Amino acid sequence: MDKKEARDRQLAAIAAAVQAGQQDCDEKSILTHLYQSPEWQAAETVGVTISSGTELATRPIIQDALAAGKRVAVPRCLPHRQMAFWDCLQPAIAWQQSPFGGIWEPHTSQPALAKEAIDLIVVPGLAFSPQHDRLGFGGGYYDRYLQDYQGVTVALMDTARQVAVADWPVESTDVRIKLLIGVNGIDRNVAE
Repeated sequence: MDKKEARDRQLAAIAAAVQAGQQDCDEKSILTHLYQSPEWQAAETVGVTISSGTELATRPIIQDALAAGKRVAVPRCLPHRQMAFWDCLQPAIAWQQSPFGGIWEPHTSQPALAKEAIDLIVVPGLAFSPQHDRLGFGGGYYDRYLQDYQGVTVALMDTARQVAVADWPVESTDVRIKLLIGVNGIDRNVAE
């Protein structure tokens, strides 16, 4: 199965889970596991997208991080399939929808945060395997950004995003996720 076929299959499975109300049930326990993890508790700066569509809701994560005194960094897609993160509370930020998927992004002339300043990044995806492989949305932005990222990567997996095996092509440029957090708890990638 190629990645496009795998994405189409996953989008259908996720849409069915959303329609059945399963995603809402899953989110509560997933967020509990996230907030109880030592990696979350130790993080001073958390990177997270503004969710849209059938993605797991990230607004509660942003609100809870800010309430806990953490800095929240939100990504923006840049030319040449690059991306960077900005502090979401910078006063000069304007919010605009990205041409890539209509995701809300920060726009400012202020410099982006250095990768070293971000302790933990919540990485979005359509599917995650037990080997910590990720099927993304197809732009390659996260894989490029994470190639030399030294912090903690976390994927939040509702039931529809968990697969038994990566049946899509896993390429050498695909970055594995360090923590997979699902309904039943946390799976740490001990090989990383």
